[in-house]
Amino acid sequence: MDKLTFIIILLFPILSYSQRSGLIFQTGFEPGTKIIKQGAKSAEIVGIDHSLNAKNNWDNDLGQHLNIGYFNIQYQGGNKNQRLAQITSDPVNPSNKALRFWIKDPNVNPKKGRIQANIYNNNEIKTLDYSIRLFLPSDFNVVKSAPFKVKWLTIMEFWNNANWKGEDHQFRISVNLQKLGKSTDSLRIAVKGQIRNPETDKWKKPYLWEFHNADFVVPIEKWMTINIHFVEGDADHGRFVLSVTPEDGSKTIVHDVKNFTHHPDDPNPDGLAHFNPFKLYTSDDLINFVTNSGKLLNVYWDDFKLSINKKDYSK
Repeated sequence: MDKLTFIIILLFPILSYSQRSGLIFQTGFEPGTKIIKQGAKSAEIVGIDHSLNAKNNWDNDLGQHLNIGYFNIQYQGGNKNQRLAQITSDPVNPSNKALRFWIKDPNVNPKKGRIQANIYNNNEIKTLDYSIRLFLPSDFNVVKSAPFKVKWLTIMEFWNNANWKGEDHQFRISVNLQKLGKSTDSLRIAVKGQIRNPETDKWKKPYLWEFHNADFVVPIEKWMTINIHFVEGDADHGRFVLSVTPEDGSKTIVHDVKNFTHHPDDPNPDGLAHFNPFKLYTSDDLINFVTNSGKLLNVYWDDFKLSINKKDYSK
């Protein structure tokens, strides 16, 4: 074996890791990015975001990444009159583009509505860091005034492992916007970790862990940046951190969970195989209430930056 071949063999694991770690993808949904193949169950986002200089190619940087399985937008059901994901103008700055999710009617059987970004079938993702901006338009004031509690309005979810794949030791972390009063109230952010009972095929209650932050009020009609930090681990080493920075505001660590981020009985956790970095998923009660009030349940997403397996992390 010559010296050059020997050096390449020694460096291959290091080079391979460096390709898999750190910032792997970013997009502002700007020109060059488009949604295609809109169907009853899903849609695709393709192209190159020309507003950015690197890690901006939906296919080459995200879709072809060694640790990433695939990305798509999942509807699960319905048609373009009931729900839609679309790249459109920022409601605050029309010259900026953003990704809008809206649901007018329940599109997954009569009981719920769903639009979600899937990053599924991944491998060796032990830590996950990403940021994304979120804008809740004025229609969310109707959500605040609903005459019932709002506990199920999921905006992110992390599966370690997934029930629809039939994997063992099913576990998930859900991030929800909530209104816990039956009268008009502000929105807060709750997080919970759940395990699935294989005998009943249902998510167990009480949850493995659940946290509400009553102090942080989610702003309406203002862009905010959400940062997520996930570390796969047990009760001592697992970590889930969610922080929010409203535009022109200061950063707030809304949740800093130190607990299991995989099923407690899993003898060999193998990384975060599936996650929904942004989604809009809720009940028919809330969707119908907003629609019948003459408003539309809709959110805007922008400036998505995804990193995996980072060596260092700082709040």
